[in-house]
Amino acid sequence: MRPSTLSLLLAVAAVHCAPSAPGQSSPTGDQIFVDQSFSFTAPSFGSLPNGAAHAHDTIVSHAGWQYVAYWDAQRRLAVARRDLGGAVDAGAWQILAFDDYAIPGEDAHNTVNVGICPGDGTLHLAFDHHGDDLNYRRSVPGLATDPVNADWSATGFGPILDALDPSLGTMTKVTYPRFVPTPTGDLHLVYREFSSGDGRARMADYDSATGTWSNDRVFIERTGPHSDPLGGASSSRNPYFNRIDYDDRGTLHATWTWREKAPIRYNRDICYAYSEDGGVRWFNGAHQLVADTGLGQVIDAATPGIVGVELGAEWGLMNDQGHVVDARGNVHVVMYHKDTPATVVSYGSVWNSHYRHYWLAADGEWRTSALTTMGNRPKLFTGPNGTLVLAYVAAGDMRVDVASEGADFLDWSTAYSGATVYGSSFQGDLVRFVRESVLDGFFQERVLTLGDTSPLYVESVDLSGVLAARPSDEPVVSRTRIETERDTWVAEGSSVLTAAPDATTLSVRASGGGLGTQLAFVRFHLAELQGRGALERVVLRLALADVGAEFGAADLGVTRCAQDVWAETGLAWDDRPLPVGPTFSGRRIVRGTAGLVEIDVTEAIAAELANGGERITFELSGLVRGPGEHVHLAAREHPTLPAAVLVADQNTALAPVADTYVRSGVHALTSYGDEPRLIVKSDGNADFDRVAYLKFEVGALRGTGAIERVFLEAHSPVGGSLARTTPYAAHAVQDDGWNEATATWASAPALGERLDAHFGRDALRWDVTAAVLDALDGDGTVSIGLQSEREESTRILHLYSRESGDPDRAPRLVVRYAAR
Repeated sequence: MRPSTLSLLLAVAAVHCAPSAPGQSSPTGDQIFVDQSFSFTAPSFGSLPNGAAHAHDTIVSHAGWQYVAYWDAQRRLAVARRDLGGAVDAGAWQILAFDDYAIPGEDAHNTVNVGICPGDGTLHLAFDHHGDDLNYRRSVPGLATDPVNADWSATGFGPILDALDPSLGTMTKVTYPRFVPTPTGDLHLVYREFSSGDGRARMADYDSATGTWSNDRVFIERTGPHSDPLGGASSSRNPYFNRIDYDDRGTLHATWTWREKAPIRYNRDICYAYSEDGGVRWFNGAHQLVADTGLGQVIDAATPGIVGVELGAEWGLMNDQGHVVDARGNVHVVMYHKDTPATVVSYGSVWNSHYRHYWLAADGEWRTSALTTMGNRPKLFTGPNGTLVLAYVAAGDMRVDVASEGADFLDWSTAYSGATVYGSSFQGDLVRFVRESVLDGFFQERVLTLGDTSPLYVESVDLSGVLAARPSDEPVVSRTRIETERDTWVAEGSSVLTAAPDATTLSVRASGGGLGTQLAFVRFHLAELQGRGALERVVLRLALADVGAEFGAADLGVTRCAQDVWAETGLAWDDRPLPVGPTFSGRRIVRGTAGLVEIDVTEAIAAELANGGERITFELSGLVRGPGEHVHLAAREHPTLPAAVLVADQNTALAPVADTYVRSGVHALTSYGDEPRLIVKSDGNADFDRVAYLKFEVGALRGTGAIERVFLEAHSPVGGSLARTTPYAAHAVQDDGWNEATATWASAPALGERLDAHFGRDALRWDVTAAVLDALDGDGTVSIGLQSEREESTRILHLYSRESGDPDRAPRLVVRYAAR
């Protein structure tokens, strides 16, 4: 993993956040009143008790019901729920306020956090913490899984506890508790122990089968030396999480920034780690095991590879911002900090700051781009087709910006902007958004006078239409009709065109029987073929106005000409365009009186495009002599029949011409070219390593437009349990001479430059642009090798091959063209 450097940061151009595209309707928000809440009279860290940025989850949904947790107008602990389907109470909020607890202090850090355990349906609350004893309670089982029949009252919850395991005594110095549902239906509690700049991150596990907590452990420690040119030396710190949660494949991801305990406090760096086993063993972004909590190991400031993006005290980095992991396993972070470094420590200052998008892909590289928008601390979500959704509050209004994977996340635009004066940060319902593309934010309205009450709202925005309209890299199959730009005909021996300039037909015949040769010419502008993919087939279609008695379709020849500059009128025989290349003939289709002739001219069009031609001229000639071999073709001036037309079929996806995999060890001489699957694996045992190879003919892309990106796409029917965190690298292969029927480990070509990597998923995609462009400059053939970058038997990956019998899942290259 390579940290993003300041030089890279400064070199990146800002990405303008534009309004929604013209013609694309903007969604409208539905503001739903929940309850009233209070404001502090002598506040610390903010005037409102609800909606602080560091709250992990204050709004969640489960089994079709939504829950919000908050402090109400009487300062009581409260939870409200509603039926999202509207069947119960027409979707109205059902409010439960607990009379046994009211927040005593004036600290905005002391939020309410809610979590739901899917396995037993318990609802968990942790509340009122900023270096305090634990305040925790949970419901009876089934409250969230059977909400209609559950007892929605205080009797449905247990007492307030100061420990997860009472036998271990009171849990002290607790801050920022957050609940994390696990893929197995259980729950984690993650929290800070001790204080800002001197705290460590702990995690405990809730077992839904027994209803008990266990394994409360430190996984990020405060220790280790650090020195900053502006901030000075520090020997202690704490992690401030953007978020910690699971992706859709069961991997636990955490991103955070360090808060240093120095003479002047400051935040630094964007850090990242992940766990494959529920938070016991932790890996850095380079997939190196860096801490095994089961052995007492922890992450700290000295842990290698934890820092992904280096940002010192001069950048004014703020904590608790946006984090999400997309369906490909890419880790995305959006945080604001200064556009240019300050000359003094800059903590919490928003002057000269904007949002930045950082993301880490399977290849271990951190990428970055700067947005032009700015608000308070944002939250980040991922939608269909990898679309990123950034939600935040700016000038009191809820804002939603979106960016597309298909545009490399450089097309940020504002999808929604509300019109309410909120005083809190955005807190969103992740579960509902993932399921329905409906983004629900929970807010408290701003107060004008300290001590006043203000309403709590859920602002609900249906983004399904916006997200569906975002660009993607899905292959496009197109058919283009190109009308004749010019047409004419000439006769041998005549100095000028024998037909009138407005002749309605083009005359074609071979010489013989005392009759001279007559040739016709048609010209087409090929601009419409740009950016539509490789040529699959191009047909020249000619309407027959009149034919001789002995004429057959094979008697009409079509030849590409070298010259495209000529006039319809006054064309002399000696000045006519001269043919080059092969002559093609076609087939006759009887329609109406005379019918049509169709001639496949794919080869000629491909040659013209490959040579950079923008136009093509065809000579139409008679191939057989005889008095009955003449033909009159409809010209552009014909009153009823269509003129010549090109019909081109193109595809931005190309299928492989060969694919196979090879296996090492005792299988080194075995060929697997006819297998329905490709297998990729690095096992550590020489008998089990496998590398896959694919070959494509890409010459048909020449001249079809400016190629921006080319992706190799493949689909996996099955993979090992840890394929989800394994990078599978695509390599260029210089030797294209291999044959899928005979290739073996012993004879396979060497892997070359590493092009890209992708985690194991049902659908995989590698950027192989460089290899394809090299092939287009060369022999038009490109070979790609696929290799696993982590060794272990559980990291095996199967891919559909071209012999799988499933064309929708077979490998392919997909081409993205630059905008025209």
